[in-house]
Amino acid sequence: MEKGKKKLEKISNFAKNLGKKVIYINQVGGNGELVFEGGSLVISEEGTVIFEGEIFNEDIKTIDLESLFPILHKNEDLSFLYNSLVMGLRDFIKKSGFRKAVIGLSGGHRFCSCSLYSHRSLRKRQCSWCKSSLYLHL
Repeated sequence: MEKGKKKLEKISNFAKNLGKKVIYINQVGGNGELVFEGGSLVISEEGTVIFEGEIFNEDIKTIDLESLFPILHKNEDLSFLYNSLVMGLRDFIKKSGFRKAVIGLSGGHRFCSCSLYSHRSLRKRQCSWCKSSLYLHL
């Protein structure tokens, strides 16, 4: 969760050292084992955030660099992690060409988390659920 703070700090310091606005562009989506969250930024000469793009959604914006003013930067929280997991799994399934999936889960709190991520990632694709039982382990 500290990654976003470190990134913002580096970009802010860069803008302050240059004495210029910095435009930081970030892609959106999963690529192999990496997930790019988007959230492009414009940082002022003073190092403050004056524009922030959508996170986990593609967007196209036209901005006037002269009319921007400081805004409150969105902090990362658990929803950031959740959206990263969902987007990563969704893009993996799409790029792999899967039309169906079977999810095998063993139970417990991990079962709940994995089933939620899978459900959100697969959306309208066909998905079968398989939960192991005590009898399958004998």
